[in-house]
Amino acid sequence: PEHLLVTPTCLLHVMSPTEGSEHYTHDRFITESYQFRILTSKRVFRHYLVRKALCAWKMETRRTAYCRATKALEQRAMMLHCPASYVTLRTVQRELVELDSMHVVEFENNCRYTQED
Repeated sequence: PEHLLVTPTCLLHVMSPTEGSEHYTHDRFITESYQFRILTSKRVFRHYLVRKALCAWKMETRRTAYCRATKALEQRAMMLHCPASYVTLRTVQRELVELDSMHVVEFENNCRYTQED
């Protein structure tokens, strides 16, 4: 178990046996705790981990959306290679070409048109 030993001259931070321990003099401990207090009072350092987690979540969400869109496009592309859909698409294409070749006549309101017009 982790614990802290305080003596008149130093502090000993004892962690698990595999991690070892850290030795601090009182002056060094006070200096580091003061620096830690100053840094954590700054907004950037205080919210760093929260911002890092939020950015990671946002990137993962974008990646998931991208993968989903890519998979949908691949499925559409596979559908186009299916023989059953090919006949339908050819029919639609022929109809569109036929519509494109038609001439559109515009009529104005309140006018009479004869066959020569």
